[in-house]
Amino acid sequence: MKYHTLLIGTSKTLDSNEYYGGKNINRFWGTLKSINSTFSGQPQTSKLNNDRVLVTDISSALGGQEKKDKQIKAVSLQKGFEDIEDLLKSEKNIERIGFIGKQAAQWFFIRFIDKIDLKKVPKSCFKVDLFEYGKQSWTINFNNKTIYCYLLRNTSRQWKEEANEWREFWQETF
Repeated sequence: MKYHTLLIGTSKTLDSNEYYGGKNINRFWGTLKSINSTFSGQPQTSKLNNDRVLVTDISSALGGQEKKDKQIKAVSLQKGFEDIEDLLKSEKNIERIGFIGKQAAQWFFIRFIDKIDLKKVPKSCFKVDLFEYGKQSWTINFNNKTIYCYLLRNTSRQWKEEANEWREFWQETF
């Protein structure tokens, strides 16, 4: 399938073949429904895939094994990065990446620093925080193509009602 959007979290949240599912459904699906009424507010990973949006994680561990960032093992990261790199090489239509949480963006940034374009980053960002929520001033160059990056709040812990970066991300996606 030719995906145009990639969502990257830190660790597997897969429950019953659905990302961000389970007993305590977080705000991920509800936010998506508020932007795109074809979503129900319940987990619909296959619908996202059909809409050419792929959800994945940096950790390659099976769902539930490394639930918190502190539990993620280096070997899981290495395999996860290899999988993401293979995905980026094979999916030449990726236009945007949404990182779910700062940790995902920071690990990706470090691993793929040779593919990050910092030319449009204001110098003031280097003194404060390079990773602010919303569309990033840095981009990724992969397959001779510029990919735009978004930092999105973790949808369960750091959620704020305004969460405008999610709305902006979904509006540009659909």
